[in-house]
Amino acid sequence: MEKNYINNNKIEIIAEIANSHEGNPQKAYDLALACWKAGADAIKFQIYFADELLSFNHKRFKHFNDQSFSEKIWSKLLNKLKKKKIKIYCDIFGEKAFEIASTNNVDGFKIHSSDLNNLLILEKFKRKEKKYFLSTGGSTLEEINYAIDILNKKKINPVLLHGFQSYPTNILDCNLNRLKTFKKIFNNRCEIGYQDHTSGDDPMNFIIPQIAIGYGVKYIEKHVTLSRSEKGVDYYSSLEPNELKKFISIVNKSQSSIGIGDVKFESNELIYRKAVKKIWHAKSNIKKFQKITKKNVIMKRPSNNAICPVPIEMFLGKKILFNVKRDAPLSKSLFKNNIIATIIVRSKSKRLPKKALLKICNKY
Repeated sequence: MEKNYINNNKIEIIAEIANSHEGNPQKAYDLALACWKAGADAIKFQIYFADELLSFNHKRFKHFNDQSFSEKIWSKLLNKLKKKKIKIYCDIFGEKAFEIASTNNVDGFKIHSSDLNNLLILEKFKRKEKKYFLSTGGSTLEEINYAIDILNKKKINPVLLHGFQSYPTNILDCNLNRLKTFKKIFNNRCEIGYQDHTSGDDPMNFIIPQIAIGYGVKYIEKHVTLSRSEKGVDYYSSLEPNELKKFISIVNKSQSSIGIGDVKFESNELIYRKAVKKIWHAKSNIKKFQKITKKNVIMKRPSNNAICPVPIEMFLGKKILFNVKRDAPLSKSLFKNNIIATIIVRSKSKRLPKKALLKICNKY
């Protein structure tokens, strides 16, 4: 079984359904269920109403109006999926959309980048056991900071999702270095995630998110569709459920390769260390009380690993306490060692005032 060093901080894969349902609630349900079975950690819907999203004379008003579900349909769909213990996040594009998501007790909310300055929505958020996502595509640092400030005051640390949809997004526009900028500027005020919108039939749509993992993202969002060949709404950057399953497997393996970061040896590397590390040996016979010099020692791999490697400075110029034969390993026990003990006490003791300054055996 492969060892996963960061199971406790697993990258969360979010399957973004967006408009792939094309206004068909059964299709939305089927796609959500298929992605959950494929291993997605969460499913995300976009809840919107045309009159909250667009002005009445906007050229896409009818398009969004035709695809939006009624409040009744949303409640039925969300509750049907939640009965299967599926984690659900929702993009909310207005106050009515927020109320539907909130009433149906979804697991998290996402603010689209177009609403980062929308105080009327941001002020509705409360500190609960929910996830709060902020989409950052096409947004300035000032706009992002505005939203983070409001949420931080509510003791909410949101997730910044870098990335934008340009049907599909060009590889040159992914700009993963912005993740580094976000981490530097916003530091511990938020978490970082990546929403990938590269072409679903481009092999790079598997690779780019793996690179993002190296920037420390904790969430990866991928668009999904039941069949890309049908070229339905939002198919450009979408994966099919079987592709999503493969993608999730690759992400898990990539994450395992990152490891724990600090120099703490796990079992396999510890075995390697013990097998290859050299220690100091006598280059020739060394007599009792003879001083150690660079000429009478040599570094070799030992026949056993009971002695830890140490710098030669530990021995140089010291007199050895025993006769040592050629090729014998050298350890600190062969030399006189100075041992220092430190006594640490509190200076404000009530039972024994100033005890740190009292004499021990008539000495300070």
